[in-house]
Amino acid sequence: MHPKITFTVGKVSDYLSMIRRFIASETFKSGIFKIFPDLDEALSKSPLTDRGLKKYFTNKEKEKKDELENVRKNYEESWKKIEMEAFSVLEDIHETSWEEKHKHFTARVTLMPVCPRYLDHAAFDLYFGFKIPAMLTAVLHELSHFIFFEKIKQVYPHVERYEFESPHLVWKLSEILPAIILNDPRMQEVFKVDDEKVVYKSIQTLEIKGKNLLKTLQEFYDGRKNMEDFIKRSYEYLLEHKAELKKLK
Repeated sequence: MHPKITFTVGKVSDYLSMIRRFIASETFKSGIFKIFPDLDEALSKSPLTDRGLKKYFTNKEKEKKDELENVRKNYEESWKKIEMEAFSVLEDIHETSWEEKHKHFTARVTLMPVCPRYLDHAAFDLYFGFKIPAMLTAVLHELSHFIFFEKIKQVYPHVERYEFESPHLVWKLSEILPAIILNDPRMQEVFKVDDEKVVYKSIQTLEIKGKNLLKTLQEFYDGRKNMEDFIKRSYEYLLEHKAELKKLK
């Protein structure tokens, strides 16, 4: 039986630390302030503290309570249409099976335009402002992380858990590969991903020795013997050029 996803509305108290982290990040800060233009003024009165952030976003959560619940329902209904095929294709592509710990995933609909995943809890967040194609792309992107990390443990048995997080090379590979994996023809038959949303812009435009990184890895994928061969070639290539990847954090 394939895994299932339960969609819930996330509570600010559950992801407050992530809010603080992303607002303090140069990568995500501008996007968050664009969505919440009055946040800057609010924080000028109550500095970047858990108390100030919690007050602001808890008020937003109350204002948008009905909208968040409607979005949750729409997301869940849209996902159910492709759920079975999507889980099956991710298994086929990675040439491995979902683990028992992945029997049940939780997708939390939140106010934040960033979608972190929580590997140890089989959970991830979704921005409530996504249109359905962007939401489905985000779900597939996050699910690809969970099964990729199981596969890479098979390829490299000595890989450590901490390497699955930023700024380690295995983490960088996991953030790059959805651009390849989710564009596999088998996945495209299930759902055509939103290429603008599938990976960060910094990944889409990254060049190594004058050649787009994703094009290089796509060539590896097209010429692979199997998934293990592709992962090994990709990882070794990133290892060889890790200096050029320092900007990915």
